[in-house]
Amino acid sequence: KDDAKDITEKEWRDKLTPDQFISVAKGYGTAYRGRWVNHKAKGTYTCVACGADLFSSEHKFVSNCGWPSFFMALGTVDGMNLRRTYLEKKTPHMV
Repeated sequence: KDDAKDITEKEWRDKLTPDQFISVAKGYGTAYRGRWVNHKAKGTYTCVACGADLFSSEHKFVSNCGWPSFFMALGTVDGMNLRRTYLEKKTPHMV
């Protein structure tokens, strides 16, 4: 299936870890638990479900809410209409 919106719940569960599946189920993970909360490396954060580029590390800030926080998104990030997403970090772009 080409469109992430067409993947069934079972297919998502087979593809993603339980923590990653939370983003597809539009749920919330446990605050302060995720590996990206205190992550400091430079790069681009992407949606684990649809692969869309979501945020740049340059826009990350400490919000003390327990989840990674960004003050600006990259382009249109509404690929799966998710308010909270589980993030995967790409390798830094070389300039």
